[in-house]
Amino acid sequence: MTINEIIIEALMDKDNWTSDGSVNWNFIDSDLWLHPESKKFSDDEKILGLDNFPDELIPVTELIDGLHIPQPLKG
Repeated sequence: MTINEIIIEALMDKDNWTSDGSVNWNFIDSDLWLHPESKKFSDDEKILGLDNFPDELIPVTELIDGLHIPQPLKG
């Protein structure tokens, strides 16, 4: 897995989104550092991966029963 793939996996977790539909980057950061695959990357690589994560890879959310649920990217 790449750093971007780990971040995308974390972004697909509804618990990593706030009630207003924005990303809780503190949770994404935590998920990245705790992911078993992240051991392959240096601290600097993980920091750069978060800092340079492309906005176009952030999924949109759909409001379902009062929760913002991330939707898979199309394409």
